[in-house]
Amino acid sequence: MVFPVDQAISQSGQINKAGDSRALFLKLFAGEVLTMFRTRHIAMGLTRVRTIKNGKSASFPLIGKNTAKYHTPGKLIETNKIGHAERIVTIDDIAISPVFIPDIQEAISHYDVRSQYSTECAEALAGLVDRNIFRMIAKAGYITSQAEAVAAGLKVLPEETYSQNIMLAAAGDEFEGAALVDALFRARTQLRKQNIYKPGHVVFGPEQIEALTNIAQGQVNAITWLNKDVNGSVNPNMEGTGPVARIAGFTIYESNNLPNQNETAGLVTDPEPLSDVEFGSGNAAKYRGNYSNIIGLAFTEDAVATTKLMDLQVRNVDEPLRLGETVLAKLAVGHDMLRPGCSVNIEKYHV
Repeated sequence: MVFPVDQAISQSGQINKAGDSRALFLKLFAGEVLTMFRTRHIAMGLTRVRTIKNGKSASFPLIGKNTAKYHTPGKLIETNKIGHAERIVTIDDIAISPVFIPDIQEAISHYDVRSQYSTECAEALAGLVDRNIFRMIAKAGYITSQAEAVAAGLKVLPEETYSQNIMLAAAGDEFEGAALVDALFRARTQLRKQNIYKPGHVVFGPEQIEALTNIAQGQVNAITWLNKDVNGSVNPNMEGTGPVARIAGFTIYESNNLPNQNETAGLVTDPEPLSDVEFGSGNAAKYRGNYSNIIGLAFTEDAVATTKLMDLQVRNVDEPLRLGETVLAKLAVGHDMLRPGCSVNIEKYHV
């Protein structure tokens, strides 16, 4: 008998002595479920919000300016008339984000998905709200005259003023920090010329934030716009939990939810409100527009308003006839322009 060089191995993890040698081994649960990274949602807190208990819309009154004059001795003083108008912000349809969990899948799963599914449903709606508010801020910025405001269906005041948008001077300037700072100061000038002195916000994408804040070794003094002596500052941690800088009086935020595509024929990445007025709001075209040149938005809280009828709710709905449970997040809000003059779009160079 020849002594065997190699022994036959009994693989306790194989099925019927063939295939994957680890197939029968238990996969130990690490105790952590990895999920998709979520985008920060910031728009709602930067604009006006009104909550209603019932109804389909909320009214935001506008009050015009008064004038001064000299009095002639002995003459009766005649009072001035102050103009009034209103902006109506209607509710869109109920937005939902549902997930169905079959009983059998939950029974055989060795990790919990219910809580994470609830979070994902809520985050999906929050992202939709963020993008729609930014779309509406951009639409407000594109109204630069009274004629355009009337064409957009707004009830205007004769003395209402409008800001002009800012376009960068050359192709590629959207990646140059100095060019972006120049645009911010020009946007500030546009708002100040309309007597808008409220604290302003600017939202940029990640590439623009990098251009503004990526300080090379030994070049700190060259980036004067982040020097506190000129009213600038930067969040050195850049942890993404709040403003990343303050430049030209604007608080700078970072978001991946800025509109940057041509959506005149329909929203590209998001659903639209229902077009049928019999069953829905009829607001299908409400958020459409050409946003392909936008790299940033400069605005104050008065640029856009939100009417909130139903705040974000997440429910678990038992469905015994389907042998499962639906995780349902729902929300009923609407957004519209309030004061277009409070919004300035920052655009990349284009012909």
